[in-house]
Amino acid sequence: MMQDELVRKRNYEVTTPTPQLTPTPTRQPVVNSRLRLSGFEKTLMVTGVVLIVALMVSIVNTKFEIGRSQRKLQDTTSQTTELKTHNQNLKQELDSNENDAIAKMVKQDQLSINNGQVRDVTR
Repeated sequence: MMQDELVRKRNYEVTTPTPQLTPTPTRQPVVNSRLRLSGFEKTLMVTGVVLIVALMVSIVNTKFEIGRSQRKLQDTTSQTTELKTHNQNLKQELDSNENDAIAKMVKQDQLSINNGQVRDVTR
């Protein structure tokens, strides 16, 4: 009996095959070497490139216009300064001529000038 039981255990152990795992081949996805684009995607890309180029041209043009405006402003500022200087010189010359004319009239009429009684008059 013991032997029968031992034989059964042995047969049982021998008769149960262990399942072997066979590697199943994995399917590799098919990779196309070229990416196909739809008509909409192509149109969108061309529109984007045209828009970028237009913006670049616009930026360069704007910088050019800013430089030109700065030069005009500088020219106008220098002309304004020159005119102010010229006007100041003319005012000084006019004041000098007025004083000379007054002094000449005083001498001609044999009068005297009392500077304490002279007042400045502004125009």
